[in-house]
Amino acid sequence: DPLPEATLLEVAGRGGVIVRDSNVVAVDTRQMLASPSSVEPARRAVAKQGGDTESDEWLGGLGLEVDRLDDSAPDTGVRSPHLFVADHPALHRSRLARARYLAETAALGLPIVAERPDALEGFLDRVFIEAMENVAPERLIDQNYREMVAVNLRRAALGKHGSQAVVRRLLGQNRHRNLSPSVSVVLVTNRGDYLAHALQAAMSQDYEDFEVIVALHGDLGEAAEQVAASDRLTVLQFAAETPFGEVLNRACAAAGGDLVAKIDDDDWYGPHHISDLVLAHTHSRAQLVGKGAEFVYLASSNKTIRRFVGGAESHSRTLAGGCLLISRADLRDVGGWRSVERSVDKALIEDVARAGGTVYRTHGFEYVLNRHGQGHTWDTADRYFADQAEFTWEGLQLEVAGIYSSG
Repeated sequence: DPLPEATLLEVAGRGGVIVRDSNVVAVDTRQMLASPSSVEPARRAVAKQGGDTESDEWLGGLGLEVDRLDDSAPDTGVRSPHLFVADHPALHRSRLARARYLAETAALGLPIVAERPDALEGFLDRVFIEAMENVAPERLIDQNYREMVAVNLRRAALGKHGSQAVVRRLLGQNRHRNLSPSVSVVLVTNRGDYLAHALQAAMSQDYEDFEVIVALHGDLGEAAEQVAASDRLTVLQFAAETPFGEVLNRACAAAGGDLVAKIDDDDWYGPHHISDLVLAHTHSRAQLVGKGAEFVYLASSNKTIRRFVGGAESHSRTLAGGCLLISRADLRDVGGWRSVERSVDKALIEDVARAGGTVYRTHGFEYVLNRHGQGHTWDTADRYFADQAEFTWEGLQLEVAGIYSSG
């Protein structure tokens, strides 16, 4: 029978449905699951040994060659060019054993095709179950979709079954809010026409404990009058001549969160963006974490591209300026943001590294860099991005980055 919620932690101590966040190192799904010689992997899947006639028929119905593993963890047996981990109830001795296997597999960043995941109600959180139900097996041949599935499953597994999540749920969030770090989302803008767009992205984040600090840099006209402070939103005003780095420092000084996340006004963000960064900060233990500018919209040619495929979940300084997260204490220790007009993000990365800190890049989904050609602090020609494209789509295609509303 499904385990009562109150006993989950006790069971977890005996090997139940809990994933130790600090011990999880995500795999790069391109290196793990794609063919080394091509971005098009062979049509093969991997599954545990055992099962019965029903599971054999189900695996056969996938239309793929299925390699069978022993009881070792999936990451020790999966090698390219497998598309995903296939899983059936009959491959496990109990529902608890299956739930644990699926949570640990997803936490490693491996795509999963699971038969009847809803049978694990009471063992796995509904969010994780729905993430498995939403996988379209026939689309997993597409590398971009496959990576997005892996990211979604990993987020759900660690967000609901990571050790911190389980402890918070058992002890009660209201009594133990300090178990989850609070976040201050800092937005500096000097463009009134992007203000509503940026605020919608910031306020739509699914992370539970966050606030938004908006720094209006100069006279934004009527747009500024539409912004009203609230319990979750603080609005600050700065003169146009104040250096950008100084505005950031003063905005961060007004922040009350344990962590500070910088976003830009003109880019697109999915609702899990802040949760992704906090998750990366937790499992990497890096001082500075962020996402790379993998997905880019080039307005001049009306194309969406993806570049830097395969470099995620690694210690890297290749981070987008609109996707940085650092603790307030670590920011203070490196002297804050440099008081300069441009390249404040690059400067922070350099300062953290120079101080002996680590810089970590998580996946690039739920972020799209917007190259519209108007007032960029990163003044680089679109050809620079186009030449690096590994995937190209016509028009603005936020869905390929896992964003299903432009706001």
